[in-house]
Amino acid sequence: MSKLGQTVLTVAAGIFFFFLFLLLLFPFDAVFRHFISQIEEKSAGNYRLVVQEIKPSLVFKTVFKGVQFYHKKETTEELWFDLKEVRLGIRYLPLLAGTLKSSFVAKAEQGKMEGDFSFSLSGSEYEIRSKLADINISDFNYVSIKSGIRLNGILNGNMNLLIDPVRVNRNEGTIDVTFKNLVIPAGRVVPYPNFDLDLPETILAGGENGTLKLKMEGGKMEIEQIRFPGEDLVLNLKGKVQFNKKISLSRVNGEGDFKLSQKLTDALPFLVVIDKQKNEEGFYPLMISGRLSKPRVQIGTFEAL
Repeated sequence: MSKLGQTVLTVAAGIFFFFLFLLLLFPFDAVFRHFISQIEEKSAGNYRLVVQEIKPSLVFKTVFKGVQFYHKKETTEELWFDLKEVRLGIRYLPLLAGTLKSSFVAKAEQGKMEGDFSFSLSGSEYEIRSKLADINISDFNYVSIKSGIRLNGILNGNMNLLIDPVRVNRNEGTIDVTFKNLVIPAGRVVPYPNFDLDLPETILAGGENGTLKLKMEGGKMEIEQIRFPGEDLVLNLKGKVQFNKKISLSRVNGEGDFKLSQKLTDALPFLVVIDKQKNEEGFYPLMISGRLSKPRVQIGTFEAL
């Protein structure tokens, strides 16, 4: 081999071993845990992300096992979701510009969510595009905590969202999902503060899937369709939500109708006070307005809340 060839080979080998040692010795685990800690710091301590194990990779997807996301309150923490595994295909060059961009696959006890997301480390916005496949709603405590109602059922569909909690007029995107075998298990539910109910098992979507279609643009969200075609509750709702930087001050304006099974009517005898609001097909007209934190609910001419 010529001297020039030996020189080129030596340089190539040096570059190869440099990157090999970089891959083997670079503290990716520490880097990832730093970015995880940024979530708590940027949220002023309102949120906390816990990861039991990290298997970093520069070439393949990095694996996070035992992922838990908490909402921190004054004296307690609420577990919003608990995932078995999250795989991230992080794009490293955008990190230099202060943006985390990645593809992801998140696996719950049942089903998975996969897609892409980006998160500004210096700003407040984030973007997510994802497909949901056979996810059980009960694996996400956030839904039950926020609604006051425990739900079981299978979720499929798509979410494409750009969210900026500070500049809410920039929020845009769509949510289009279906619910299969959606059920409220028998027990006590608290849909509003100081208002609790003892419900029998309530089927919201059985033979026919339920649907949720939302569209956000310019700080507003259009409720294109919320439909539960269940044996015990049939609900149809459309409307709009005007966002506020403080979500509890956002305002909702929706209208639709609902119908109850005889089983549910017998379990809730106080419904006799709205019986006259029912039309010939057995549906009650429904209107919801006011602040999201304390909406005004009207059934026909009867003001329920």
